[in-house]
Amino acid sequence: MRVLILQGSSRQNKGITEMVVESFIKGMKKADPSAEIQTEYLAGKSIENCRGCLSCWIRTPGSCCIRDDMDEIIGEYNNSDVIITATPVYIDSMSSHAKRAWERLLPVMEPYFECDGRGVRHKVRGEKQKSLFVISTCAMPELEHFDPLIETFRRISRNFNMKYAGHLLRPESHSLTYVKRYADRIGDVLEGIEKCGEEFVETAAISPETLSRAQQCIMEGPQAFAEINNRMWDKLLDTKR
Repeated sequence: MRVLILQGSSRQNKGITEMVVESFIKGMKKADPSAEIQTEYLAGKSIENCRGCLSCWIRTPGSCCIRDDMDEIIGEYNNSDVIITATPVYIDSMSSHAKRAWERLLPVMEPYFECDGRGVRHKVRGEKQKSLFVISTCAMPELEHFDPLIETFRRISRNFNMKYAGHLLRPESHSLTYVKRYADRIGDVLEGIEKCGEEFVETAAISPETLSRAQQCIMEGPQAFAEINNRMWDKLLDTKR
């Protein structure tokens, strides 16, 4: 199994998104030590915006006219079986780093259209269908805040002719840093995330029980979430006055 992780956090390998990804990878490697897993930290890459010139369809089919770090990422994409997008929720969607990379993956499509029974889409280069899995973090405590993001990636999976393999969502993400107060719950969540990675490799799916464990609330509820985080902001803002 060859896995490409497009990690879209602005904090790259130092943020909470990476904490979740690391636990997931740990589980994947536990299930299959031979799995080839490549992580690309998009915020640290030189990736220009798509110009919409369609050169990748007309002048140089399958190849973008822009020479930057997307050259390597497109090559890795083409050679991978599973694509994992990891991104925090920024303004109800993926980070700008992740969005830019997905727009620049246009060369893997062809200009020609096809009907798939659900409607019209572009054909995709290559014969082997890939799987798409989403890992996302959000500061808010309710899972509904992920809805726009998940709908976006379901659409992407269809348009790129990929199998949508599911998602792992970590709400109230900053609670993972409150180790003194919630050590046991945080430990259980991280173990649950690791188990998600293990099951994903073993069965290409994650059981509802394991997913619920990984996505469980750490704080005591929305009111506790608001009070604890507001006190945090009071302290941070006081230091700036």
